[in-house]
Amino acid sequence: MLVLTESRPAWIHLTEQAGWPDADGGTPLTADYRPLLDRIVRGREFAFRLTANPVQTLRRPANPSAEQAAQLAKRDAEPGTAAERGVRGFRMPHRTARQQLDWLLERTERHGFTIPAINESAPAPGLGEPGTPAPAVTLTARDVLRFRKGSTGPQVTLSTATYQGRLQVTDPDTLRHTLLNGIGPAKAYGQGLLTLAPILQEQPDT
Repeated sequence: MLVLTESRPAWIHLTEQAGWPDADGGTPLTADYRPLLDRIVRGREFAFRLTANPVQTLRRPANPSAEQAAQLAKRDAEPGTAAERGVRGFRMPHRTARQQLDWLLERTERHGFTIPAINESAPAPGLGEPGTPAPAVTLTARDVLRFRKGSTGPQVTLSTATYQGRLQVTDPDTLRHTLLNGIGPAKAYGQGLLTLAPILQEQPDT
């Protein structure tokens, strides 16, 4: 498990409660994040990985759940327009691979980077024909997580997508903020952490 913290963490209490304090290799590894942040400069490219919760906000879902239908009925009975009453929409997941890829591609610039196009013999589904330029990103995993808040709390359902690819820095300060604060919703449940790695140079044929 990878954790990003604002100050140097201490995991002794977790090890004592859920681990094996005296086990070989049981000591968590801690590294300073600053050297990575200092290497963020305009134009530099990195390999990246991101697991996020791609969603959209809809005023009126096409297929509302029972809970959403009850909320809609209550809203419809109130006077005034939704805008006048400050009604918030429903956060709905993107379910198809194409929607989830588009969700990320539409947000890259506001987070300080872009995803360059490359010629792929097998591009990501729906993003181009073989041999044509396509964004250097693929979906490596898609999942739906269901769990409860506590033993008796409401059920939480998260649709997740894991992206892996290549990015180019366009705004260093904004990307640093993104690395520290994440992308998208559900950060309290471990979603949205963007991680970077140096791009390995291809070795010439011998």
